[in-house]
Amino acid sequence: MGINLHSILLLFFNLLPFSAPTDTITPSQPLPDGQLLISVAGTFSLGFFTAGDPTKRYVGVWYANDLHATKVLWVANRKTPVSGTDSVLSLTADGNLTLLDGAAGKPSWSTNTSGLNNPSLKLLKSGNIVLAAGSTISWQSFDFPTDVLLPGMEIGYRLKLTASPDMVVWNKSTSEYRTGPWDDGS
Repeated sequence: MGINLHSILLLFFNLLPFSAPTDTITPSQPLPDGQLLISVAGTFSLGFFTAGDPTKRYVGVWYANDLHATKVLWVANRKTPVSGTDSVLSLTADGNLTLLDGAAGKPSWSTNTSGLNNPSLKLLKSGNIVLAAGSTISWQSFDFPTDVLLPGMEIGYRLKLTASPDMVVWNKSTSEYRTGPWDDGS
């Protein structure tokens, strides 16, 4: 009675830990530095990255095929980077998404949301990060755009992005040059 190579390999691979990519954070499943959320279509990643200074770490969304996060689409903690690689993005039981700076031992960024039952955070195939309880959305990253507009984003609450036929050159709040009628059409 001999054991063949096929049986040994099958046993070996069944004993290996397996973790499929996920697109969701729950209160019991935070996102530590070094792990990623991957959108269901595999287009977007959410995780920790550096931008120049390796001691400053940020949480953001980028295209999944951009392995070094060189073209970040959205950043949570743009003004408050964390130090080191022991930070974690976690969701409290009442629905507050918090970035904990492991080196400082304190929160670095938060959605400041609460009052949710059974909350979860999901990275959608659109690149939007949605914090919800069931079908009730409490917070979403598309409401807080950074440098990039993605398809499906809206500018402001119930506002439409429109184009003007005039080109205007501004210096702070003063119009320096404008094409079209100078009398505002009146």
